[in-house]
Amino acid sequence: MTPPYYESSRHENKLRLIKLLGALPLLIYPMVLIAGLMALAAPGAGIHGLDSFIAASFIWVSLTYPVTFFGSMLFNKRRSLVIASLPLMHLALALLLFVFWWMLG
Repeated sequence: MTPPYYESSRHENKLRLIKLLGALPLLIYPMVLIAGLMALAAPGAGIHGLDSFIAASFIWVSLTYPVTFFGSMLFNKRRSLVIASLPLMHLALALLLFVFWWMLG
């Protein structure tokens, strides 16, 4: 049987790793923000079909990543792994939308 402090330490290490992985995309976010705003402002950026809808969804999901990241850090008072994983789930959704966009494109 493992001591309780060891389990707590493992939980904290998992939490730190998840937070670190979620924070890494913030390093390139300024470039994502500029590209996303330019894509939204481009002529013909309105939604006309499924591929345009998926493209717009990808752009909006990419632009709202900091809201998810900082919201999960702010509201994770009980140090839950699920809430800490929300930014990674957000990234997975952005990747999924990008793959759909690429397949339709």
